[in-house]
Amino acid sequence: MKETYPSAEFVDKTSTHLERGSLRAAVLVFANNEAAVITASVVSVLEALDPGDAVHVIADNCQDETASLAAKAGAVVFERKTGDASGKGAAMRWYIQQAGDTLEAFDLLVVLDADDRVPADFIHMVKAGFSLNSVYQCLVQPVNYQHSHLGTLIALSEKHEQLTIDSIRSFLGWPVRLRGTGMVIPTALLQKMAAEVDTGVEDLALSLLMAAAGIPIRRNNKAVVFDPKPSGSVPASRQRARWFRGQWVAFWRYRRQVGRLFLQGMKGLSLLDTLFMKPRWLVDLFCLLGGFLFLKSVWWLAALLLLRVLVDSITLLWTIFSSIERWKYLQAFLHLPGFIWMWLRGIVLSFQKNAWLRARD
Repeated sequence: MKETYPSAEFVDKTSTHLERGSLRAAVLVFANNEAAVITASVVSVLEALDPGDAVHVIADNCQDETASLAAKAGAVVFERKTGDASGKGAAMRWYIQQAGDTLEAFDLLVVLDADDRVPADFIHMVKAGFSLNSVYQCLVQPVNYQHSHLGTLIALSEKHEQLTIDSIRSFLGWPVRLRGTGMVIPTALLQKMAAEVDTGVEDLALSLLMAAAGIPIRRNNKAVVFDPKPSGSVPASRQRARWFRGQWVAFWRYRRQVGRLFLQGMKGLSLLDTLFMKPRWLVDLFCLLGGFLFLKSVWWLAALLLLRVLVDSITLLWTIFSSIERWKYLQAFLHLPGFIWMWLRGIVLSFQKNAWLRARD
């Protein structure tokens, strides 16, 4: 099927903090056995770079031609042959150590997945929104989901959180979560933080570490990353199983940072909510049941639980009806049982002691 990469639906007015021409960027692409997609990814990024920028592919314990294809396409390749390919956290720590003084030439690092694509103005938009005293998350635009009702619901879920929920957080001055791909981080800051990232869910770890340290996590919705989503139920369940397994390990590993965010009040609680309270539909279901259960005994708690459900419902409707794909989303709701089953299977898989399954074979 031909890949299509639409323009972003949301535009954010982001101020320029530094002169674009004075900045140098390294785009980090973490890959494990991604020979099928790595060439197109590297070419896409290279076409967006300015002179002095670079693409660094971290070939993490690859058993295929990922490394050679990436080098042939024009990337600087770092081959990791130690440990195992259990997530980007270990690979990120290894890369920071291996790159060493090479990183001194770059002001900012951009993290992408191996199957991502970017538009021609990507680095321009990344640099225009860059600030040395904060990190930010690009807009991750789901693509190639239109042929699948499940993929459409997954895309709706992501757009709901990014375009609506995160926009509210940004308006209030609250941090948003980093999403693994499309993360933009000052080089010196990632060099400092990488040593603390010892979990498979590096995006969650970095979100906790940055926010707890008081480093702002902003959005830059002008910088768009086109990110294919698994449309099949099995690979999508595997992906969610990986998230679940990683997030509870991270909850304990970074319990000190979790405590600091808890003490920040609504600002910190909002970030903890988006990091750990997944999936939203299941959390809302429990809140709805709890709201009715406590309605007569603890009315204020019932009111808070029902308010959350109301806010989620209103913002979801806003996301749907403000989109040009509103009718596709509404049609996809007829297949909501399959979406729920995908999540439930992911939860079950996360408790099994099986090999770490890939979201894409």
